[in-house]
Amino acid sequence: MTTPSVTTIRQTKRAAHARKSRGRVRSALRPTEGAGRGVQTLGDDRRLLVSPYIDSSGKRAVDLLLSIPLLLPAALIMLVIAALIWAVDGRPVLLLQPRVGRCGSIFLMPKFQTMRCQMSPPLAQVTALGEWLRKHRLDEWPQLLCVLSGKMSLVGPRPELVDIVQGYGPQQEVRLLCRPGLTGLWQVRATRMRPIHQNLRYDRLYLRRASFLVDLAILAETVRFVTCPRGDQT
Repeated sequence: MTTPSVTTIRQTKRAAHARKSRGRVRSALRPTEGAGRGVQTLGDDRRLLVSPYIDSSGKRAVDLLLSIPLLLPAALIMLVIAALIWAVDGRPVLLLQPRVGRCGSIFLMPKFQTMRCQMSPPLAQVTALGEWLRKHRLDEWPQLLCVLSGKMSLVGPRPELVDIVQGYGPQQEVRLLCRPGLTGLWQVRATRMRPIHQNLRYDRLYLRRASFLVDLAILAETVRFVTCPRGDQT
């Protein structure tokens, strides 16, 4: 009987490790129960790509500690905005859009109505009031309720439409590793020429560097960006 050489043993171990790695890659994308047809989510191995702060109780605690004190003044402002939309543009005041959240889950994201549909020709146009709300990002304030419920975070990649997520590639699916944010690194950049899902460098950078101080810095920049807008908001 021939005794296997050290080289043969090492090659066998490397081959077994390669098979194991390929198995992990194949299982990295798996359907999530209740996530909606065609929407996939990332496996646990991809979590090695992100900061531990993303899933920490500390990040959730910050969301609650900052959101709860804002709830009363924000509610009063939102009531005024809703009354203005009702008086100027009519109903509906709010839109509920299906968006994709953490791990491919689908939730309804509220936004103030900023567009008006014309029957002939069929076309949706941003209203004058809606343009102002978008400029100062006031149309997104109802999403504070999603932060309180845990569907969103104050800071993170913006929630994307279901149809767009269904066409995600592996590089884009990393955005689903955390709760979507009310604001994020991409939202506070001065130049944003491409759609959200095509500006992955900001989301990937945030996912790697996320921390309490990073979130505070983005929130502070968001306040400055909203009060002194430098361009159209998305």
